Amino acid sequence: MSTWMIRWTSVLPLVMALASTELPAIRDVEADLQKEQGAAAAIVAVKAKFVGVWALLSAVTTGADGKVSNRYGVKPSGRITYDSSGRMSAILMGAGRKKVGSLDLRDATESESKAVLQSFAAYYGRFDVNEANKTVIHHVEASLDPNWVSTDLVRSYEFEGDKLILTAASPTGAKTRLVWQRQKD
Repeated sequence: MSTWMIRWTSVLPLVMALASTELPAIRDVEADLQKEQGAAAAIVAVKAKFVGVWALLSAVTTGADGKVSNRYGVKPSGRITYDSSGRMSAILMGAGRKKVGSLDLRDATESESKAVLQSFAAYYGRFDVNEANKTVIHHVEASLDPNWVSTDLVRSYEFEGDKLILTAASPTGAKTRLVWQRQKD
């Protein structure tokens, strides 16, 4: 018998003993990995439901006191877009906006500028979905509102047929319900 065979036969029982004690731990790791892969696949599937272009149908805010308002009017205009790479952009505009008195918006009066800003929102960034909480998180990279840059806008979501309903809660207790309709390709 060669020296190699003698060494292997003396090591083999030790290897077998270690394998039998480590095997359950390996199985646990494999099971955890399968669970994580399943959860990741579920998130990808939910995120895929967002992908596309959506038109704004309504934006209704209910204050903490119960008062209802339509910041963008009863027939707002807007688009929110989600892509498969995890990017998003949103533009919301009030109906019936008045033109400013000058050709260049930078030359508008203070009251004209205020009216323009109060009836328009725009931002873009990346997005993630938290399926457990039913929230979509918009990671804002650029925005008309400088206070939103580098923040996360968290919206609860629900799908109803070809509609996406996002609800934004403010620190004041107000909630804005935005109803979006999927646009056809």
